[in-house]
Amino acid sequence: MYFDGATNHSRYGISVLLISPHGDHIPRSVRLGFSDRHLTINNIVKYEACILGLEIALELGIRQMEVFGDSNLVLRHIQGHWKTRDVKLRPYHAYLELPAGRFDDLRYTHLPTAQNQFVDVLSTLASMIDIPTDIIVRPLLIESR
Repeated sequence: MYFDGATNHSRYGISVLLISPHGDHIPRSVRLGFSDRHLTINNIVKYEACILGLEIALELGIRQMEVFGDSNLVLRHIQGHWKTRDVKLRPYHAYLELPAGRFDDLRYTHLPTAQNQFVDVLSTLASMIDIPTDIIVRPLLIESR
C-alpha cells in the first residue's frame, strides 16, 4: 500500500494505492472536509491517508501488507521509533493503532517523494477539484498506449 496526502489553499486530499500480489492496482482518493477554522497540518493529512489505506485493506480481507509512504515523521511514529509529541497528532496516532493491530503482518517502508508520485498526484487532484456531493465519479482508468 502506498499513501500520501496533500494540502492546497485550505483544501485537503488523501490517496492510497493498494497493489495486489497479482499486480492489480486499487487507487482511492478522498477530499477531506475540514472546516476553514480547523488548523490542519500536513502530517495530519498524511495520518488520514494511512488510516484510510489500512481500513480499505481490512475491508478487502487483507491481513498482511507492506506500507510505503514519504512522510518520515509519520512512519517513525507508527513504528515506535519516535514519540508523538505534537498534541494535534496524538489522536491520529492512537486511532491508527486500532486498524494496524488487526493485521497479522504489517511492515512500513519510507520512500523518497519521487518514488511516491502516483499517490502524490491523486491526493493533489483530490485536494484541488470540486465535485458536488450528489455526483458519482466512476473509477479512473489509466492506460499506456
